[in-house]
Amino acid sequence: TLHPTDLADTVWTLARLRYTPPEPWMQTLAAAITRALPGFSAQGLAMVIWGFSRLGLRPERQWLLRFNSAAGAEYEEGSAQRLGQFVAGLLAQQNRQRFSAQGRLQRLAVQ
Repeated sequence: TLHPTDLADTVWTLARLRYTPPEPWMQTLAAAITRALPGFSAQGLAMVIWGFSRLGLRPERQWLLRFNSAAGAEYEEGSAQRLGQFVAGLLAQQNRQRFSAQGRLQRLAVQ
């Protein structure tokens, strides 16, 4: 099992490279992130949501709700910079969902 920091670094690195692995691989990664959500730091959460957005990945609504729940406690003590990163990632997700009809986004099915 990967540590939340490893998972966040993986998503961030993929996003920086603008490389989206095949969907089954991303589904496995997203499932691992879901299981590890309670252990993520505020920075790790910001890295994941930013990375998903940059890769054009569109998590299911249920996943986003779980993600937001995990983020709530972390951001009570997080820095303004990390909060800004998190909000920027969420806004990018919202914008991507608006334009998903263009068929340029992938859908993540998280169990």
